[in-house]
Amino acid sequence: MMVLPGEYEEVIVYLLAQRLAPEYGFSISQNPDIAVLITNAEAFIKRKNAKRKVALFDAALLRPPPFDVNAG
Repeated sequence: MMVLPGEYEEVIVYLLAQRLAPEYGFSISQNPDIAVLITNAEAFIKRKNAKRKVALFDAALLRPPPFDVNAG
């Protein structure tokens, strides 16, 4: 058994429905409400699993530390 956060359940159900619909003679395109739910589910997964990029800066663009009288 695999344990996932609760918000994944809805996503898994809708994506499974999309995958199984043709086998049962059902077309997702005939029901726009379900198509919207599937699109939202896919977008949720992409947002949830997106890796954040860390900004990197060239050292030449950074300010030099202030002059320290005690250090000379």
